[in-house]
Amino acid sequence: MHVQQHHFQMGSALEDATSNPWQPRSKAGRLLVCISSAGFVAMWQSLAPQGPPVQVLPAFAGVTWIIFFATTGLIVVLVAVVFSCWVGAHRRRQPFEWVVTSDCSSEFVIGGRMRNTVEKLGDYRTPGWVIPVNGTIEMTTGNLYSWALVFEQVSRDRPQMQFGIQGVRFEHPWRLITTTKCSRSTDEHDEWIPRPGGERLIKEHDTVHLELDLRFIPGQLRMAINDEPFELVFDDIPVGRPIMPAVMLGGNGSRVRVQATRRSSGRAA
Repeated sequence: MHVQQHHFQMGSALEDATSNPWQPRSKAGRLLVCISSAGFVAMWQSLAPQGPPVQVLPAFAGVTWIIFFATTGLIVVLVAVVFSCWVGAHRRRQPFEWVVTSDCSSEFVIGGRMRNTVEKLGDYRTPGWVIPVNGTIEMTTGNLYSWALVFEQVSRDRPQMQFGIQGVRFEHPWRLITTTKCSRSTDEHDEWIPRPGGERLIKEHDTVHLELDLRFIPGQLRMAINDEPFELVFDDIPVGRPIMPAVMLGGNGSRVRVQATRRSSGRAA
């Protein structure tokens, strides 16, 4: 296995310059805007004069406008609170974001509303090599972690991708799995160990559920493809130092999205 190593730094995401930041991007956001707009219209109609003109005392008119603005402000606050709670819940469901090193920023595009999608730009200059992208989370001893990788797009010319875990700043331990055969590798060993159950190709649009159990010494990594049962991939993961999720891409157009998963191997602590 050939892997280009780089010093770990936080990379910057490429944003969509054509998007309108004031335009709600979700159905919930648009619904809240519609509700608030309807409330404003209803209040205005209720305060508008009905029938023949009526002489309104200045003091009463001032009270009416105070009530109008107070009610309008309350609706705005309620809309903001509901929308904030919805966004917060959505963020909590996101396991982590992708980051790239500054010297690899031209190799990848980090996309998605939560920076949860990474795509390789062009083939890597060295044939047969892949380069890493890490998640922002640092996974530590005594905890159980789970996430899912959706392989949205596979490069035709260089289809192999690798996924698994790495130490912070690309230090050991490395525990990687290939998408072409589900063979696996430890640290930087050139030898790839075949999957015990036979070769398994991870295809475009497949979802791989990963579970890293650091409650035991040594730690264990399990995976399940789509709705298949979980299988133990590694049972020799050193604990005591932070570990980060990783994918390695080399082929143009390879794209992976991270998302939360509800699947679990069911192993008790």
